[in-house]
Amino acid sequence: MPDPTTYLLIWNPKRYFWEDFYDDWEAFHLGFKSSFNWSCGNSQRIHIGDRVYLMRLGLEPKGIFASGIVISEPYQDDNWNDLSERDTALYIDIEFDRMLNPDLQPLLDPKTVSNDFNWFPQRSGVTIPSEIAVDLELAWKNLIANQGIEASSPSTLEFPNNQNFKEGTKTKVFVNRYERNPDARRKCIEHYGPICNVCGFDFELIYGEIGFDYIHVHHLIPLAGQEEEYSVNPIDDLRPVCPNCHAMLHRKTPPFAIEELQSRLLISWQDILNLMYGKEK
Repeated sequence: MPDPTTYLLIWNPKRYFWEDFYDDWEAFHLGFKSSFNWSCGNSQRIHIGDRVYLMRLGLEPKGIFASGIVISEPYQDDNWNDLSERDTALYIDIEFDRMLNPDLQPLLDPKTVSNDFNWFPQRSGVTIPSEIAVDLELAWKNLIANQGIEASSPSTLEFPNNQNFKEGTKTKVFVNRYERNPDARRKCIEHYGPICNVCGFDFELIYGEIGFDYIHVHHLIPLAGQEEEYSVNPIDDLRPVCPNCHAMLHRKTPPFAIEELQSRLLISWQDILNLMYGKEK
């Protein structure tokens, strides 16, 4: 059997918004194994056991923030890119063994590893030459060690407002993948409105029609901490929050309480609007 090949995958937040990143990162941080499917461009040479690194592009900070092992052969599925003319895209399943949070932790600048490789490709699935891959693995392990991070071992219906929904089910696909219930999310937003429960940010007010009904949903009880399937009440257990406040809630483990983060606000969006327009919203 040939030695595993190393590939570079990319994540550009400007093109693909990883809405559940903070929950996924927290699940990894707590030691839960999670598998993810990721676009591998046009590469069909990737095989189970190959090594992958995930590179963040498009927004600062840029750099490598995750690594893992391929746990599936390439397969076709619905295209993640709504602007593409193709209905399907090529994917692989990955089990991450290391993951950093770009908002909280320094990423690896791959240019410190080698200047003889294009670290900013247009698509995922680029092969990293073996001699560069060796140096990359060493630099990556040193960065992780300096941060004190341990590697993970490789593995439309209508509902009443107060109905409980099932979340947290683990689907066995070599490893455990956490599932979320979109109906619970929808009922939470319908009840509270698409307004941040921490700072009061309103996407539609600021961005117009493209911000309509847009908001993150935060689990008051972290989904990653649940060992089995459990009932989520969309009114009692979930809260709409903006991405910035969602990131701040997860600045510690377990996350800040909504009220605790509110007490740390130096200024609210209502105050900002009053300063800008000299009137109430």
